[in-house]
Amino acid sequence: RESRRPCKSTLPAKAGSRSTFRERKNRKKGLNSVCRFLGARDIRIPIFPRLLSGIDKITKEGRPDASQSTMNLRLIPRSLFFVSIFSLLAIGYFSFGTYRNWPYKIESDGKYYYQFLVSAWLEHDLDFSNNYRAVQLPWMHTPIDHYSLRDKISPKTGRPANVFSYGPAILWIPFFSMATGVAHFLNAIHPGWLDDNPWSRFYQYSVMFSALVYTWIGLLLLNSIWEAWFRRTPPLSALLLTLFATPLCYYAIFEVSMSHSYDFFTFCLILWLLVRNRERPTWLSFCTFATACALHVLVRTQNIATVVIFSMVVIPYWRLTTRKHFGSYVLFLGVLAIGVSPVLFINKYLFGDFFV
Repeated sequence: RESRRPCKSTLPAKAGSRSTFRERKNRKKGLNSVCRFLGARDIRIPIFPRLLSGIDKITKEGRPDASQSTMNLRLIPRSLFFVSIFSLLAIGYFSFGTYRNWPYKIESDGKYYYQFLVSAWLEHDLDFSNNYRAVQLPWMHTPIDHYSLRDKISPKTGRPANVFSYGPAILWIPFFSMATGVAHFLNAIHPGWLDDNPWSRFYQYSVMFSALVYTWIGLLLLNSIWEAWFRRTPPLSALLLTLFATPLCYYAIFEVSMSHSYDFFTFCLILWLLVRNRERPTWLSFCTFATACALHVLVRTQNIATVVIFSMVVIPYWRLTTRKHFGSYVLFLGVLAIGVSPVLFINKYLFGDFFV
């Protein structure tokens, strides 16, 4: 323990260019620095050379050698991989319920995201006075308005509050419309076949299936981002870790009414647009990028910080590759302002002020 020798973590010697030698040398220095920081001055760790040689193979070939991999994922066709992931998530989605395995899908904050869609679609307004008093179905464990927002009445408008964002409701519109069409069609054939109550199990499982779909699309976008940025396909293990080594899988199967899966999708969409248009941005690039940023903010209001960071970094970078300097800024800010402006009008409608 008193020895001052650095740990030996050199790479297997092999011929290469000068740049490759410098990369190995810099990697060795960085690894020795970590060893010294951890106090492992006299410890020889034999796994490091094998690990670093595997990293070299990933860097050059895009995937590790099959002879050194315990799970040979590279032999799996990429299309089959994504179909398998979708099928696995779908099986889990229909096998389990929501929080604590309750037999429905909309719970907690998701009820108030869903209120925007129900009220706007069925009643063509955003007055939640009667929506909060909807009858609790017998198999639901908590009331529709379990936060008692029906008692928080604005003195200026006389309407109850809803302090949650409506971005998830926008992403639910295609699934809600398809569920409504299926319900009307089947009930026309056999009256009463499906319950047309928007809080029924049919509607909840149909609409909240969107969390699984948007999560799956987010993984596809990550795969495309990796290919566009690194010019090679990503290791399938990286996508598996993204899904199963994070809470993403939980929010794609259990608490699907929360905003996390949709936040993941919109963030991946922003990254995809950034990488896809990084070389030759056009006017359409700025419009689509601003629209994705606006949707990201509508899903979760605190995402405005993410949009500000991306705007400070991306827009100057894009400006270097296009002559449309001032016009690009104006277009981006204009589309972004239009995209998030409904928040102000909803605040005015519910609370009587644009900023609350």
